[in-house]
Amino acid sequence: ETPEEEIPEEGPTFEEPAEEPEAEEEQEPIEEPEVEEPVERQIIVHSSVDGEMAIYEGTKITLTAELIGYEGLNYKLQWYYRKDGKGDYILIDGADQLTYTYRVAGQLFRLRGDERLLMAAPNMAPFRVPDDSCADTDLRFEVSIRTVAVLAEPEGVEPFFTDNSEADMPRIEIYRSADEWLFRVAQVADAPVCCEIRMSKDFRRAVLTLQEGAPVHTQRFAIDNAVMLLYAFATAHCSLLEMHAAVVVHEGKARLFLGHSGTGKSTHARQWLAQYHTAYLLNDDNPVLQVDTDGKVWVYGSPWSGKTPCYRNERVPVAAIVQLEQAPQNSIEPLSPSHAYAYMLSSCSGMKVLHEAMDGLHSTISAVVLGVPMFKLRCLPDKAAAELCYNATKQNATA
Repeated sequence: ETPEEEIPEEGPTFEEPAEEPEAEEEQEPIEEPEVEEPVERQIIVHSSVDGEMAIYEGTKITLTAELIGYEGLNYKLQWYYRKDGKGDYILIDGADQLTYTYRVAGQLFRLRGDERLLMAAPNMAPFRVPDDSCADTDLRFEVSIRTVAVLAEPEGVEPFFTDNSEADMPRIEIYRSADEWLFRVAQVADAPVCCEIRMSKDFRRAVLTLQEGAPVHTQRFAIDNAVMLLYAFATAHCSLLEMHAAVVVHEGKARLFLGHSGTGKSTHARQWLAQYHTAYLLNDDNPVLQVDTDGKVWVYGSPWSGKTPCYRNERVPVAAIVQLEQAPQNSIEPLSPSHAYAYMLSSCSGMKVLHEAMDGLHSTISAVVLGVPMFKLRCLPDKAAAELCYNATKQNATA
């Protein structure tokens, strides 16, 4: 027999490893260059005519440029004109001024001038509103600011009144003519005049003139005082009082502290802040009081706060008004209406030599005296005086 052929057992099979395909190199995506969207820029010129629509030689036409799409860019806007529409264009001097609009205690006003001059008063910034938020007819007043090489002596006006009652306060010389007022202001009683303000008889238009090269602090003094004066005069019939006072807010109500310079208004206000940690300063020198149609009395912060930079754009209901007097011990008592009226009159700003202005001030002061408790605080510069004042006035504050 033929032996069966032995079939060897199958062993493990080995396969040659397959060759891996070479990895393809990753190519970085090609970034498409960003195409900047074209910026649409426009200059729209608005015109307005004073008085009647008829235009004749000498008619004042106001042109205002509205720039759209120029935000963040440096630019200079200049105005030119041609006589009879012919010949070369002539630059209109001073027509490249900026316009800033502000609202203080609900009253709108506008300043025009070189940017360098307008920026000299940063305290105005919290009160600025968009220029297109109101029409010209809504403005209480407008002030144009300019500079000259030398402030000339007044001509064509007659002296009316000079206020230099306190040596460390500004001296204000007032002149008048048939159609305007002229105010010349010095920083202290014996200093030279640093600016002049020409105002229309109705206090709606004014030109503030500064001396070229004046330091920034002098420019700010001039702008602040010009606007403060004009504000007080132009709002005399608006149930408003521009006060010389310090204001502290505590528990949602305000106390005004009145007193002549050096009495300690700011010092007493600081005692409140130290004694009551939720209290804060609304204004340290020139707040604005308002009597609303319901007879309620409010106080507003303003851009003018003396030596303390406190420019809060707020309004707060008034709990009490307190006349301060330095004394060797603390005591407080209510003021009679007649004494309250007299002290309010001496503590507010206004053209008190004009009968028509005094009519408005009288009406507003009378409403305040009837609507807000008034006290006289004889005090030391300590926390105990603040606590005494708080306890005497808190009944009205919680009413």
